Amino acid sequence: MLFLNVESCRSRRNKNYYGQDVSEGCEIVRGQRSSRLVGLMIVLGIIATIAAFAIPNIVISRRSENEAGAIRDLRNLVGAQAAYMSKYDLFGSLTELYEEGFIEQPIKDGLKGGYYFGEIPTDSEFTYCFGAVPVNDGRSGTMEYIITHTGTLYEANLKSTMTSAGISWTPGIGGIPSQFTTNPKDDPNWTAVHD
Repeated sequence: MLFLNVESCRSRRNKNYYGQDVSEGCEIVRGQRSSRLVGLMIVLGIIATIAAFAIPNIVISRRSENEAGAIRDLRNLVGAQAAYMSKYDLFGSLTELYEEGFIEQPIKDGLKGGYYFGEIPTDSEFTYCFGAVPVNDGRSGTMEYIITHTGTLYEANLKSTMTSAGISWTPGIGGIPSQFTTNPKDDPNWTAVHD
């Protein structure tokens, strides 16, 4: 209806059939049209403001969720190693733990929930060390994690730059932070995580 009113106002040249001035009615239609546009602009401004506050909170929430998931998965590896040790009298690799059904395939493949997972060689079948590094440091997570055969979980903020997943890690090679160690207890970069 708005379209017809505007068009009919244009075609009448401000006079109707009887010669009466109709330009005032046309201004009302035009005024309604501009007020609708202003209303729409206000609504879009409100939506943009809400989005400006909500999106950073969503990113922070997602990052916290990824970090909590990495901690949970590393702690689950301790339980998997205990089960493997009771069965074979030694600790297993990620692949061996997966083959026994103790861990999920994404952990075995080295990538789950915004984190890379890998094992750091310990040169002993009676110790182990697993690590987790954010896929996109600062976005998918900010902290790196290590858990050892003692069951203690350690965290550090190393600003890692890993570019691909792989489950056998050598610190300082392939983007794996050189600060990754099998003895984080004695390294000042690492802090024990307490429940």
